[in-house]
Amino acid sequence: MKRIAWIDAAKGFAIILVVLGHAVRGYMNAGTFPEHAALLQGVYDFIYSFHMPLFFMISGLLFGLAYCTGTIPGSRLRRPSFVRQLKNLIFLYVVYSLLLGVLKLLLGGFVNRTVSVSDLLLICVKPIELYWYLYVLILYYLIFSADRIRNTPVPVVLTVLFGLSAVSDLMPDIAWGRITLLLSNGIYFYMGMLLILGGKSLPGRSAALSGGRYENEHGSDLSRSGPGKNGSKGRKIVPGGWKTALAAGAAAAVLYGICLASGRSAGETPVVSVLTAAAFSVFFLGVFENSGLLSGLSVFTVPGRYCLEIYVLHTYVSTLLRSLLPRIGISGFWPALILNFLCSLLLPLAAALIAERAGLHRWLFRPFRK
Repeated sequence: MKRIAWIDAAKGFAIILVVLGHAVRGYMNAGTFPEHAALLQGVYDFIYSFHMPLFFMISGLLFGLAYCTGTIPGSRLRRPSFVRQLKNLIFLYVVYSLLLGVLKLLLGGFVNRTVSVSDLLLICVKPIELYWYLYVLILYYLIFSADRIRNTPVPVVLTVLFGLSAVSDLMPDIAWGRITLLLSNGIYFYMGMLLILGGKSLPGRSAALSGGRYENEHGSDLSRSGPGKNGSKGRKIVPGGWKTALAAGAAAAVLYGICLASGRSAGETPVVSVLTAAAFSVFFLGVFENSGLLSGLSVFTVPGRYCLEIYVLHTYVSTLLRSLLPRIGISGFWPALILNFLCSLLLPLAAALIAERAGLHRWLFRPFRK
């Protein structure tokens, strides 16, 4: 089965940012390196201005690629494959949330945020920390699987989702149901769907997703929408190619610069935060689609193939290393941060590869195949 190299690369880039962002945030919350607080804050503000919107835009793109046919409005849902993936997401969310909660209960005072037994019992309405992404993604799968949503005129849906995202910036963070995050990221998921389902048909777009691989119903290569090894023919998923990517990048840089000049991060600036995140996300998707060099780099494509596995496992490594590294004599800022980041990225990747070779990958990450 064929893969789309540039999408794998974009996913890899996104998960690298997620792991790095969580490593940085972990040390910020622990107050471990106060002398480097400004640097950590700067890196954190930049990554968090777009990394999860980028992740949701890719998720929406893959949702449209794998589980929908036709165009928006009027697309149809491929229900068997959709239901299978929905069950896999629910499995990942429930199992790994419970494992993380138990680990935090056992570690007690060695973690930044403790977890109680009641937290474990309430994961169906109150996600534990980073697993809010899976929780919200499951809800988006349910929301955007509704024919009425997909068949509503695009300008109406975009306007509503943009308004909800802008309003969410003014709301306090609501842990119950992750309402704030649910409202803020829907626009990016839908934009991803539009990239694949909007406009004229893309060859091989009516694809089925099986085991994380993208294959159309004839088994032909879907990667012909990109350059170089990905092919040079076919409609671009990001319309306009480099022109759109560079325009989006310039807009993102200007918006981010305005926020910096005002002394506020992009995430703290209502409306501007939505525009900045959307612009950065389109920029990076356009860059990876049009750059044969980036889409062929294993440093991006390999993590991209296993990004969900890395996502659910990396927090265990990062949490343990924040306590372990000082105890084995690694207490310097750069060694601790770099080791935490690299181990949190590479150990989950190695675990996924080993599980695959041992025939355990299905049972650990994708138990539902039918």
